[in-house]
Amino acid sequence: SISLLYTNKNFEKQTVLQKIRESVSEKENMKIGKSVIYPLNINIERTKSGYTIVSQQDIYDYVFIVAKMKNDVCKQLLIAALVEYMRTINRHSLDIDSCLDILLVDLLVEEEMFYELHQYLEQNILRDSMSTVHILLTITDQYNAAYQLALDMLHRLKEYEVLLQLYIESKQIIKALKTISPKSPLYTSPSLKPSLFLKTALELSDKRQFYFAYQYFSQRNELLRGNKTFILADKCDFAVEYYNKVYNNRENINYDLIDDDK
Repeated sequence: SISLLYTNKNFEKQTVLQKIRESVSEKENMKIGKSVIYPLNINIERTKSGYTIVSQQDIYDYVFIVAKMKNDVCKQLLIAALVEYMRTINRHSLDIDSCLDILLVDLLVEEEMFYELHQYLEQNILRDSMSTVHILLTITDQYNAAYQLALDMLHRLKEYEVLLQLYIESKQIIKALKTISPKSPLYTSPSLKPSLFLKTALELSDKRQFYFAYQYFSQRNELLRGNKTFILADKCDFAVEYYNKVYNNRENINYDLIDDDK
């Protein structure tokens, strides 16, 4: 990982890390001194000028995690210190180690600081990652906005298959299909199964969503195969039968105007 902290070239890295640990508190240093959880037999890295390098992983292991384990450390102050450290890394145009992102999210969730979590995501202090998406999806009962934050992050990460699955699970067929444009690689993927969407819409007894899905996949068939017909491999006989029964003599609906939030 990339570092920000250099020390005097005459210091050994073990000495530097020991000083960092001592700074947490004398009490904690006594506990750690008897522990094998944080060994100090670490390879020393130096700059070309001879300065000892303390990496982001070192700061994570010997400062933030040690402080997190202490019962008498104010977690909000720890969060503030972690955020400032990450901002400093950003100001130097360096990549933030993923361990810091995960730690910050964990601390914010622990302290139920959901507003701050939202802000740090919008300010790009926290980077987009599948680990963060997972955490956001686990706290939706505590913080309703976390679900939309996770969806937005999946969009930015271009994790369209995961995004589609979430939409289907939440019965949002129209939103799911509007996510996948003809320019998307997923549009031609075999994993985009029309039967799954059409079956889900029918199970919902939602004619709007069924009609949208049927038209979407009919147009996809025409684009990929040259005609709108579903083939046997699509396993959509049930959908064709229902569509012919309900919509066969009906004029086309401008489904771009369908309100998919209803």
